[in-house]
Amino acid sequence: MPSGRADQAAGLRRVLAPRKLRVLPVAAGCRGVGRTTWALGLACAAARAGLRTVLLDAAGDAAAALSLTWRWELVHLLEGEREYGEVALRGPGDIHLVPAARGVAALCAQPDGGMRLFEAFARLSARPDLLVFNAPVREAAPCALVPADADLLLVTSPSQEAVKATYARLKELARRHGRRRARLIVNRAAPERARGLHAHMAEVARRFLGVELAWGASLAAAPELAALGAGAAAGQAGARFSTLVAAMDDWALAQFGAPRPER
Repeated sequence: MPSGRADQAAGLRRVLAPRKLRVLPVAAGCRGVGRTTWALGLACAAARAGLRTVLLDAAGDAAAALSLTWRWELVHLLEGEREYGEVALRGPGDIHLVPAARGVAALCAQPDGGMRLFEAFARLSARPDLLVFNAPVREAAPCALVPADADLLLVTSPSQEAVKATYARLKELARRHGRRRARLIVNRAAPERARGLHAHMAEVARRFLGVELAWGASLAAAPELAALGAGAAAGQAGARFSTLVAAMDDWALAQFGAPRPER
């Protein structure tokens, strides 16, 4: 067993090691299952935990739901037309929200689009600790910007339509983009029903897709986006968001450091 001195040295190395940007994608197979609520709730919980947090709104609905208006978005930042401070919006709970629908769509057509996207945030002078990626539901390609062996949250509900759409999205991600892992979030379900749904979907994903579908969390009733915009979520939802943020230390989140300058 390692000595106490060795444990202290390992802990010190972790503390002193330069922190990298971690990316948490939040996706869904269809609309109306609570994807944006989870993306915003987790972003706010991460900020409350002391993490510099950016919500990358590739779906385009988080800013609208919070009644935030913008003139510039991610594409202007990537093309050097605007600075980060001109593009980022101040969201609830000290998070930054970056409108990104056009920019992400353009990056999906580039072989190195994901690297270019996340390294752009990793090289910021005030580098975020966490980037919550609110992915659109129209197609799977934006989720493919995140490495296939990294964790991704897939939000669903117990309805037959939602479960079918969730499996279809996971199938597309696995067969077209090589995804091998994800975590399931179940909204509008009692704990027992949510766990049962996860067990069934995890077995199907393992047998037919070769995907590890791990457990994420569930909520019987998710808070309204307006409530999240006004402040921290209370009750079960707020506790669930905070618990999930704490658990992310043990997840396989994609990490990006600032690229080294070319010589």
